[in-house]
Amino acid sequence: MNRFESFTTWYRTVIAAVFGVFAAVVNDYLAQATIGSPIRLVILSVTLILLLRASETALQILLTHWTWLRKRVFGRWNIEGWWADVTYDRATKEVLFGSLSRFRYESGQIIARGDSFDSDGRIFGTFIMRTTEYEEHELKYGFEWRLDESALSDSESARKGLTELKGYGELRFSAVEAQPRNYLGFFIDTGYRTPLFFQGELITDAATRKELDNQIAKKEFMRARIEQFAKDQGYTIRASR
Repeated sequence: MNRFESFTTWYRTVIAAVFGVFAAVVNDYLAQATIGSPIRLVILSVTLILLLRASETALQILLTHWTWLRKRVFGRWNIEGWWADVTYDRATKEVLFGSLSRFRYESGQIIARGDSFDSDGRIFGTFIMRTTEYEEHELKYGFEWRLDESALSDSESARKGLTELKGYGELRFSAVEAQPRNYLGFFIDTGYRTPLFFQGELITDAATRKELDNQIAKKEFMRARIEQFAKDQGYTIRASR
């Protein structure tokens, strides 16, 4: 993540410069107090290590809890927010399901948590995506996908007795001057032998985001999203189980 790495490099350079000045001042003070060089070295080393750890912790706390700072750091690479996408099979031209997820910065990486919806807007699974690489609007991730057993009937995963799938995927966000609004992607999991593709869109309307707190509204939103995508692409929709 170039923008993030540039910021952390700048931050650590500034901290190192400040600590350098601090160490010189403390060393002079200890010397005037007639404290021997070996002891001064130990005191300075321990103090600097503690301050360095504190500064790294402070950086993570600031990035985790200060939205304004994250927006400034990530700039046009910022992808935090609510995203809705639709997954489809290119070969059969069939819409499979929809997903609603929230991308957030957590513990030094971008993590997305969300739900999977069938064609009726019912939730049949939850997932978490952990970024392994994000550079120039291309994101690579690993994921864990927990599915309801009823949703796995008649599937290869059900025959294998799986209720939790793992895999990897990639996203390509729209390259614009502001925050990306769309993405294309694919994923491969333990239940499929070929990649599945999806298209997503950032939910920018505040009123819509607020409505999604309501389960009925969320169900209708995703049902309509799946239907509209199928209509726009000329695809059929896989029936709910």
